Amino acid sequence: MTEDENRPDYNDPETLKKLRERQSSRAKVMGLCLIGLVILFYLITVVKIGMT
Repeated sequence: MTEDENRPDYNDPETLKKLRERQSSRAKVMGLCLIGLVILFYLITVVKIGMT
């Protein structure tokens, strides 16, 4: 069994569609995590400034 037998066929439109869907969902999750971190840092800053 060679390595080429296990590789997906990237010329197949169905395989490409599945790959793009996975990449898109991963990008959305990372974007939501980034937005969450920005909000968290903002809230921490507001609380720290309010304590003084």
